Amino acid sequence: MMGVTSFHDFKAFQIAKVFGVHFRSGQWGCRRCSSVITTVHGQVSRYCIVHVFLKVEGKTYASVSWLSTPTYPCLPFKLVVKVRLLTPAQQRQHRGVLPVESIDPCTIAVLPHD
Repeated sequence: MMGVTSFHDFKAFQIAKVFGVHFRSGQWGCRRCSSVITTVHGQVSRYCIVHVFLKVEGKTYASVSWLSTPTYPCLPFKLVVKVRLLTPAQQRQHRGVLPVESIDPCTIAVLPHD
């Protein structure tokens, strides 16, 4: 999987700097959340929740759950994005572990929608 041949040198951790941007995994549902990342999947910008960062054989990965394809309720402005957590069946259609090189290092503020 992704070039990993051995799990002898394995480490799981909560905090990582990705391209100089600080991320803390496991904060989904908290008032302040820095565990949401962006990546490009199928030529579309997509969002994921990071559960934990993993280091295997010197490479860093993120264990994630995917959020829905974004919609932009305030077009033409794309600063506000609306997403939802995918169902377990939909999650299985996507990779659950991503290399950190595929993360777009932008800051995201997560606010609940009433």
